[in-house]
Amino acid sequence: MKGLLERQNELVSAVRDPRQSFTGLEDDAVKRLAIYQSLFFNNLNNFLINGFPVIHQLLNTEKWLVLVRRFFIEHQCESPYFSQISKEFVTYLSGQPDVLVDYPPFLVELAHYEWIELDVSIRDNKPVVYNTRPLLQTYSLSSLASVVEYRFPVHRLSVSFQPQSPSAQPHFFAVYRDIDDKVNFVELQPLTALLLSQIENADSPLSVASLEARLAEYLPIEQHQQVRQFLPQTLDSLVDQGIVIQH
Repeated sequence: MKGLLERQNELVSAVRDPRQSFTGLEDDAVKRLAIYQSLFFNNLNNFLINGFPVIHQLLNTEKWLVLVRRFFIEHQCESPYFSQISKEFVTYLSGQPDVLVDYPPFLVELAHYEWIELDVSIRDNKPVVYNTRPLLQTYSLSSLASVVEYRFPVHRLSVSFQPQSPSAQPHFFAVYRDIDDKVNFVELQPLTALLLSQIENADSPLSVASLEARLAEYLPIEQHQQVRQFLPQTLDSLVDQGIVIQH
């Protein structure tokens, strides 16, 4: 006779995947199991539709449902929180290239692009606001901002525009939550993206001089003067938007 734990595991498997058998059930129990199967899957499906509306729009119904079903069956979530399902979905897509053989090549990046908006919107940390600017200024990335890079133009994808090859140049964005708790996407020029990546990856806030030195390592000497002119105005703009925090 099977033990309780084994029966529980069978039940979980049957809820995830209706193809799995769960023996020894009477007709009423089979009907109840079918209700659970439908309820769990439909809840997950509706949540992912809301979290990834562009992907849902671009895929036909069959391809979408196959993807959701495989995620439901195959992925073991690391977090018990419902709000983390979108992140788990992105993790699943990123780690399962065989699943996406017949899907658009930009799907993983588009999923991340759609997820990052939710991620920024639910972060608990409140940004520190400084009303004065001291003589010695240092800068760090707001805890309510992220800098992201994509090979495909994820911000332009639609039913009528689905490129099958990456762009010639990468696309950079700052995603941040402003003082009104609205999530914004700002497309970045390469130099601004490089600046923000240096700020984001630093162990501590960086001064203007430190930033100038770091950027100079990546640029030819004839552009160093351009960096000196670029930094003050750009940093002021990033601070005003709430992407960068000034200390």
